[in-house]
Formats: sequence, C-alpha cells, structure tokens
Amino acid sequence: RSKQIEVEWGEGDAAVYSVLRSKPSSLRVEGVPESVKRGEELKISVALDAAGVAPDTVFNVRFVSPSGECRFHMQRNVDAPKGMAKVFFPMAYNDAVGDWTVVVTEAMTGMSVERKFSLK
Repeated sequence: RSKQIEVEWGEGDAAVYSVLRSKPSSLRVEGVPESVKRGEELKISVALDAAGVAPDTVFNVRFVSPSGECRFHMQRNVDAPKGMAKVFFPMAYNDAVGDWTVVVTEAMTGMSVERKFSLK
C-alpha cells in the first residue's frame, strides 16, 4: 500500500490512475458453455470479487478465434457497475468452427481470465 507514487512524464504521455479501497481477490467469468452453434448468441457473466462492495470498473472482453486471431469487431469494453456485467455476443454464421477463447481483462488491476468454448 502506498499513499503516493512517483511518475516520470515524457512529451505526449498520458496515464490514468485509480485508488481502490481494497485489492480485488478474483475475477470470475461464468456461463461460458462447452459449445455454441454458429449464429447463436453467447451470454456470459463477469464479476470482480473484492472485500465489501466491488468498485465500478470496465472489462475488456476479447473473442479469440481458433487461428489465434482477434479482430477489432471481436472485442469490446463493457461497463461494470459494482464490478458486475453481463456480456452478450452474437457468433456469426461464417465464424470459424473450432475452439475459441474468451479473454476478460479488468481495466484497473489488469487481472485476466480465459475461458474456452467450441463453435460448431
């Protein structure tokens, strides 16, 4: 725990800092099914666990294809009031079949969780 930080600024640098009441203990990603059919919507729940009430935050959610590719339209930032969010993501009829990975990263701590599912 620190009450101050030292920062060196370079020309054009920018940064965002946050102060949390307590260190979050874990990041949970739930509801990722074993398999999803092309054209179906994937629905997952994401939660940041912290002592007391979790802070308002943002989750970056990326969908990585079987080839390891994550195109711009396959990722989004999701607002998470009190550390909780629902994510709805439609899988396209022309998305590649195979094993996909959902990668969720919490913006303030950098905590990250991966879950796999098969697209059929």
